[in-house]
Amino acid sequence: MLLLYSSDQRGVCYIETANLDGETNLKQRQVVSDLPLQGVESPLESFHSRIECENPNNDLSRFRGYMEHPSGLRVGLHNNNLLLRSCTVRNTETVVGIVVYAEPVM
Repeated sequence: MLLLYSSDQRGVCYIETANLDGETNLKQRQVVSDLPLQGVESPLESFHSRIECENPNNDLSRFRGYMEHPSGLRVGLHNNNLLLRSCTVRNTETVVGIVVYAEPVM
């Protein structure tokens, strides 16, 4: 899930990845930079950007892509913007994101 909003004023989200890599220390993830949704009450209603990213891979530390805003501005996407399945959000009241990899339901 690509992190679009966090209740933290700095746009930070804290996660535990013990289910993925066995590490119990908290890691920080950051809302996508230059995203004007921080502080917006309903961030998804204001989201009109396009996301392009690489195909899924087995490397937990690699994620690359970009988000193109309606203005044409492109912002790079990286691993620190991504919440992986099986991560647990900690010490963060609210996060909002958009799923970037999903299998279609048949």
